[in-house]
Amino acid sequence: MSRRYTLTYGLIGIFFGIAFPVIATTIVVVQHNVSFWNAQLEYGTLLWIIDTAPIFLGTVASIAGWKQDQIVNLNNQIKNQLQNTQTELFEVFKNSLNEIYIFEKETLNFIFANQSALDNLGYSMSELQKLTPIDLKPEFDRNSFREFLQPLNSGKKKTLKFLTLHKRKDGTTYPADVHLQISHRDEKTVYQAVILDQTENVKLQKELLHALKLSAIGELAAGVGHEINNPLTVISGNLEKIRKKLIATQDDNLNSSIEKISLSINRIKTIVNGLRTFSRPDIDEFEEINLKFAIDQTIDLISEIYKKEGINIAIDNISDEIVFKGTIGKFQQILMNLLSNAKDALENAKNPKIEVKTEVQDNFIKVHVIDNGDGISKEHGEKIFNAFYTTKGFGSGTGMGLSISSNLAKDIGGKLEFYSELGTGTKFTILLPVASESRFIATKIDVKNVSDQRTLNDSIKNILVVDDEEDIREILVEILSENNCNVVEANNGKQALDKIANNSFDLIITDIKMPIMDGIELIKNIRNMKQIIQPIIVASTGGATNLDTVIHSETSNHFVDGYLLKPFSIDEIPISLNDIIEKFNSKKEKRSA
Repeated sequence: MSRRYTLTYGLIGIFFGIAFPVIATTIVVVQHNVSFWNAQLEYGTLLWIIDTAPIFLGTVASIAGWKQDQIVNLNNQIKNQLQNTQTELFEVFKNSLNEIYIFEKETLNFIFANQSALDNLGYSMSELQKLTPIDLKPEFDRNSFREFLQPLNSGKKKTLKFLTLHKRKDGTTYPADVHLQISHRDEKTVYQAVILDQTENVKLQKELLHALKLSAIGELAAGVGHEINNPLTVISGNLEKIRKKLIATQDDNLNSSIEKISLSINRIKTIVNGLRTFSRPDIDEFEEINLKFAIDQTIDLISEIYKKEGINIAIDNISDEIVFKGTIGKFQQILMNLLSNAKDALENAKNPKIEVKTEVQDNFIKVHVIDNGDGISKEHGEKIFNAFYTTKGFGSGTGMGLSISSNLAKDIGGKLEFYSELGTGTKFTILLPVASESRFIATKIDVKNVSDQRTLNDSIKNILVVDDEEDIREILVEILSENNCNVVEANNGKQALDKIANNSFDLIITDIKMPIMDGIELIKNIRNMKQIIQPIIVASTGGATNLDTVIHSETSNHFVDGYLLKPFSIDEIPISLNDIIEKFNSKKEKRSA
């Protein structure tokens, strides 16, 4: 849209007379048009633009008249629009979630800070204006800070970007990501800083690092478990052979020594089995978990350690039939964290005691971990599940245990609660949803019926034993040969494939972790052999990680038919194998029917 306004100028026109040799000066009145139109700037504000046509002849001596009412109104409109824009920009500036500071170049005193900055620091505007950035960064003095700013002052850099710690009014600090630059304000040079509080990002990074450390510890535990279980299997197997040969002896001292060795082996076995549970990768799918089994396995891992520190763990009678849906790894990590916290809380207790109780109430299974320590104050209790919050001394805790436990409880459909009073101890409760509408259902955990039968199923005639540990192969070969079986040995997967190419086997027992070709690759090759009658395959391992790969990743493809966990005893082997063979034959009959 455009409008035209008429301006009247009084002009002195100078004409050169052609007929007369004299210069005549005449006052001429002219009408000159001026046009106005709207223009839209980049940020969306509409302004009036004035355009005047040029005067091609004559010189303006004076203005006889000016129609200015429209222009005065126009100027007011422009001024109002600019003021509104400035107000809007200031509101954005003031309410930004980032912290924004302006401080003087000469004195370094703060001129302004937005609300986010004031809230995080805990200062009022008047208090902050008495301070300088040096008060927020006490590691600087005035000279070192000015030296730090020199790249901006010299123009070498337009912006300084750095991470630092800012000190609040109450003395606490927080990580700050700072963007600092020079700005010009009302013909005055100032520094302007935009700061992002990195507290949450740092927390996430620490949580990730903590998770990576736990993962590394898990892998280490799996490796250590494998290396311990192999020699432990050899010790256990040979000890049982000695026991059988000396069974007729009446030497009580010798029998007592053998019994002590056997108990020590079982103790190591319990610890390693606990490591196996905690180091294995947790599967995403929920499964039905026997509560008593999960609790007993966790406590078995640490009970001896706690006893040495004078702490007794009392377990309430737990029903064998209580089952919840979740993942055993996450539940056991929660329980382990709570037991560890309870132990730390008992440092000053006269008769330190931890109780583990269970109950089923309102469609929830409740697992209580109770200590008789000093208790937790209400003030600390409100922050107890916050990440990195700890009441322990420096270097005594990460403040991650309860935060992670709370999140893990949510992951498996439950939650974590606590009750505590100073001087009375603390009770943490894990709430878990029951596995079905029935509160008590039959457990899925297979409990072997140990009988006196030690003879292997007579349908098994030819057996291949694959293990890179010669001593373990020797034990297995001796046990299986006693059952009138033809037993062949191989020390790796590649050698085993050569044996399979020239022989027919009813049963193959293979280790998982081996050089040249491991057990998983061997089993894959066997399952792809269409020209042979598929044998029963049993995986044997002392580690956890590879076993989970076998059991959980490949079961749908009839990958393995069962497994033996090292260390195993001589008496357990035929019983466990018979159980596997019976299940295999049962499935085979169903497929044939």
